[in-house]
Amino acid sequence: MKFKNTIAGMIIGAATVAQLGCEAGNTAHQIGKERAEQIALKELLNSYLVGAALEMDLDRQVYRLSVQNGEEARRVTIDVATGRLLEVKDVTDKLREAMAQEENVPEPVSLSHRDAAEYAATQAFPGTVRKWKAQRENGRLVFKFNIVNESGEEKRVTVEARSQKILETTMVAQDHR
Repeated sequence: MKFKNTIAGMIIGAATVAQLGCEAGNTAHQIGKERAEQIALKELLNSYLVGAALEMDLDRQVYRLSVQNGEEARRVTIDVATGRLLEVKDVTDKLREAMAQEENVPEPVSLSHRDAAEYAATQAFPGTVRKWKAQRENGRLVFKFNIVNESGEEKRVTVEARSQKILETTMVAQDHR
C-alpha cells in the first residue's frame, strides 16, 4: 500500500511541477507597464506614481513601482509573468528625506507629461526605458529615464516635464545598473 501511495504522490508532484513549468514559460499572460501601474496605485489611497523600473529579481522579471500621496510612500513589486503582487514596502522614510531636500514631488504626476518626456528621452537616446522617476530639481519637475540601447549601453536622460527639454544625458556605469 505504501508503494502505491508513493507512486501516486510522485505522479501528482510531477503533474504539479509540469503545470508550474508551463505557467512560468507562458508569456501570453505577461502584464504591461500600464497594468502594473494600475495595480500599484491601488496599494495606497489617493496615490500617484513617481517612479518605475523593470528589473530582474530571483531569475524573474518584476516591475518595481514607487507610489506616494502627500504623507506616505510605498514601493510595489509585481511579477511581470503573472501580474501577481509580490511585495509592498513602506518607504515613507525615503519620502521624508526627499521632502527635506526639496526633491519630492508634492502633487500628482501627469502621466501624459511623463509619456511626452519619455518620448523626448527616447528620441535623444533610442532604446528601451528600463527605469524612470519623477523628482524636483531647482524647483521644477523633471523625469529621469534610464534607457538601454540595442548594444546594451545605458544612459540616464533627464527631461524637464513641462517643456520636454533634455537637460542632461549621462552614461550609466554597468556596476550601477
